[in-house]
Parts: sequence; C-alpha cells; structure tokens
Amino acid sequence: MACKKDTPSWQGGSSIQRVGHPVLSDIATITDIGRSRRNHQVEWRGVATADDGSETPRKAFVRVQSTIDPYSLTALCLVQVANSILFNDSTLAAELGGGILTPATVASPELFELLDRGGLRIETKIN
Repeated sequence: MACKKDTPSWQGGSSIQRVGHPVLSDIATITDIGRSRRNHQVEWRGVATADDGSETPRKAFVRVQSTIDPYSLTALCLVQVANSILFNDSTLAAELGGGILTPATVASPELFELLDRGGLRIETKIN
C-alpha cells in the first residue's frame, strides 16, 4: 500500500504522510506527532524580594524546568490540577468548596509530587 503525502506544510498543508488504511493512518499521525515533541526543554526562573523594609531583604528563587514540549506540559498540568481539585481533600480549594480558584488554592505536596513524576521539575531556594 503506497503512502501519499498531503500538501506540503510550506503551502499550508500537513507534513504528515498518510497511509490508505484508516487505522494505519492514525498510527502514522501519532508516530509523527511523537517525533515532533521530542528534544524540547523549557525553563522559567523567578525571583521574589521580601518587602520588609530591611537593608538586606530576603529573596526567594524558583526554577521550573521540563523536557516536555509546551503543549504536552499544559495538558499534564491541567490534568494534575483537576485531579487535585477532585481528589485531594487537604487543599484550600477543597475547604472553599469551589468557586473561582487560583493556583495557590490547589497547591499541595501531592500535586508537586505528581507534576515531578510527570516531568515538571520545580526547585526553590530562599536566601
């Protein structure tokens, strides 16, 4: 069974090769997406300075990094936060019982452990 190529991506089409059989076509698409999402690295760094009026205020440093592509990382975070809202009774979100929730209301050691297992590393340091 011969493969045919869609319209080239530079002409507004897809660069994924399609196979005539519907199941094989899905496998070809998934394989291509898997290849395109490898070798990614994202990193964010932040510094917060305490506003305590001292000459040498304390600083908090955070570094968040992952080797997952940003789209998959977004999905990972959404799913783990949803799990935290639904199944973790020790969060502020659970105490509030719903409403408009900020990220701090679902934060818990369990959430950070799940994100770490999923590939999102969060490092903090306070000086």
